[in-house]
Amino acid sequence: MDRRVVRTVNRIKKSFIDLLQEEDFSKITVKMICDAADIERKTFYLHFKDKYDLLDKILEDKMEHFREHVNAIPNVAPADFYYEALNFYDRNKDIFHKVYKGRGSVPIRKKVQQYVLKRLEMRYGENHNPAVMNFVSAGISGVFEAYVTGKLHEDKRKIANDIANLVGQAREYLDKNEN
Repeated sequence: MDRRVVRTVNRIKKSFIDLLQEEDFSKITVKMICDAADIERKTFYLHFKDKYDLLDKILEDKMEHFREHVNAIPNVAPADFYYEALNFYDRNKDIFHKVYKGRGSVPIRKKVQQYVLKRLEMRYGENHNPAVMNFVSAGISGVFEAYVTGKLHEDKRKIANDIANLVGQAREYLDKNEN
């Protein structure tokens, strides 16, 4: 990709993230993003459909960075994986906290839940009861949301261990009821 395009896209993303520090996601407009990035609206629309698409791309970048980080840790234990996920949220609270508070929470919930579901399927296989797998992934993503929005005040290590234990119990349930 052309370096100028990369710089422009990065400037748009940075401007959007900076705006999230000042405004709720629901109040941010494409015009505000363009003004902050010092670009024309047509330039914005060359790269993104709307602010939801921009948010989605930023989240994809963040999730990819997280995947790379976690995959670099050999044989990560479930509790350690969830602990790293909570640390990831801490490092990116500026985005996640603001997005979870507004209308932008729907795409992030979906993205996190899909990611968690894929991780569960990678670890435990894809042939398990989809209702249980979706229930577990929704629960885990809900815990992450509660953590990011400040509704959970427990120690990160305890939260990570609790998630790992609950996932282990779900796995036992699946193994017992599907054989």
